[in-house]
Amino acid sequence: MYGKEDVRKTLAVIADMMTENNAMLTELDAAMGDGDLGLYMERGFRTAADTAAKSEDNPGPLLKKAGMAIMNDAPSTLGTLVGILVRGMGTALPADRESFDLGDLAVMLRSGYEAMMKRGKASPGEKTILDSLNPGIEALEKALSEGAEAETCLSAAYEAALSGMHKATAMKAIHGRPSYFGDKTIGMQDGGATVGMLLFKSLLASART
Repeated sequence: MYGKEDVRKTLAVIADMMTENNAMLTELDAAMGDGDLGLYMERGFRTAADTAAKSEDNPGPLLKKAGMAIMNDAPSTLGTLVGILVRGMGTALPADRESFDLGDLAVMLRSGYEAMMKRGKASPGEKTILDSLNPGIEALEKALSEGAEAETCLSAAYEAALSGMHKATAMKAIHGRPSYFGDKTIGMQDGGATVGMLLFKSLLASART
């Protein structure tokens, strides 16, 4: 079972992960966008982690606060969408619940993902963060249905998200600033899909600490 301390720890791990990969995300974004992805992901999740550290709320409301913190402090398209993902995860968990299990986490991720997809008006296969998040969530759901241990489930989710990120590289961008580059985006690693992969990598890393 996971509680508010686990949520705080995981948000801190994600913030560290975004800090470690700031330069890479900036480079990827500079090739097809504004070059501010690394800055916003680091800043957004650092603020989310700081917000969570100061809150005594249950996991659901805690995640909702963290999501809003990301939206407020990372005012970019992807920052807003990632904030919606995190907030949607919190919304899926009843406010009075003090703990949740891995099955709940899968439901929370799916709920946040659907909220993000609705807001962004995108679908998998369009070279976005969805192309790593969706396979990661699907792999987590599949591993859970097969009765795998928690770390095995999260490892499968990370590997699927990593594979999804690589598959997105071969896609053509059709949304946002990257779409301006058209066919030139084919073969270029997508920053959003990379962020999705890093989120699952962080979940796995948090579970191992």
